[in-house]
Amino acid sequence: MITKRRMDDNEDDLVLLYGVPLDILEAEQTTDELGRTLPSTTSAQSAVRRERRQVRSRRHSSMPSDEGYATDSELERSDAIDFDEAIKTLKEKVQFKLFEDVKAKAFRDPRQGVGLWFGEWRDKWPEIYRNAFGDMGLVQAWEFWARVELLGWLPLENSPHLDEFQWYSQLYERAHPDPDMEEELRPEDDLPGNMCRTMLIPRLNALVSGGGLDAYSRRQVSRAIDIAEQIEASLGDEGDRYLSILKIVTRVFEIATNDLKDQFQKYSVSAPSTKPTFDPEAISARRRYMKRVIKLTENIMLWRKYSKERFGVGRLVTTLLEILFFVSQGGWDIGGEEFIRKAIGAIPAELVPQSIKDRLD
Repeated sequence: MITKRRMDDNEDDLVLLYGVPLDILEAEQTTDELGRTLPSTTSAQSAVRRERRQVRSRRHSSMPSDEGYATDSELERSDAIDFDEAIKTLKEKVQFKLFEDVKAKAFRDPRQGVGLWFGEWRDKWPEIYRNAFGDMGLVQAWEFWARVELLGWLPLENSPHLDEFQWYSQLYERAHPDPDMEEELRPEDDLPGNMCRTMLIPRLNALVSGGGLDAYSRRQVSRAIDIAEQIEASLGDEGDRYLSILKIVTRVFEIATNDLKDQFQKYSVSAPSTKPTFDPEAISARRRYMKRVIKLTENIMLWRKYSKERFGVGRLVTTLLEILFFVSQGGWDIGGEEFIRKAIGAIPAELVPQSIKDRLD
């Protein structure tokens, strides 16, 4: 929903800068079956686009300097209320309905059931338990309760830290029964770490790749870094599961960059034939568009600072700077140069396109 709204905003601004692409003009129906002229739905001043601009203006009315930069990452108030209500209803159903007909403590609390049973096995036959990788079996048996706790989990919102989850703290206590002893565990005996590998990380990756991470949201990107750091502290920074998080998040940035690039090229390629005469609104449109590109660039750089140059994240920055530079050329003396200098301020020289360096020299 947010992504579509942002793409529509981009399109409305690009139309003011470069006109309607030829393929869209050719496909648009201009007359009805009686030969009467139909109003355009794609031109810069069409009713549809004017309405969207008015809605966007109202959305940013409280923070006019923020237009195109920050609040486009938030749901509309009515949608946000509906979403929060749906999450609240889901959690209530889990809390009151899921175990409604379960009376035995052993099946309501894993510490009273599988925890005790695996503990008896470990205490009576410790060698067999270790050779059979009993702790890995315990994690699999405990997974149901961990998944129940994660229902409605929004990892990129106000999510608790890992050690605040009951399943994490309970498994940690079981793996470290004596907190004063620093015992080196075998990888298979690291209970909370194994739960992260087998359940938490796949769930996190599914949520991120399914649209849970907005590449334009500074808050969500910062939260993604926080979660990655927690998992890194638990699993290390070289394991396949940990690296899969970095790959998935980078893929989200790659999709956002490619979508922006494809949309931009669609309009800019036709510009020589479709560019409209000067429209005063084009000045604001250019600024809004460049702000959104800078916003995405800054978020990618924030992620790159943590993930380093893994999975080619730096090339996305270069692509965005190339788009930004092209757009800035149309208004270089009325803010374009200022935006470019701001964009490259914290970016390593090797990621800045040569065309920008030459223009600024």
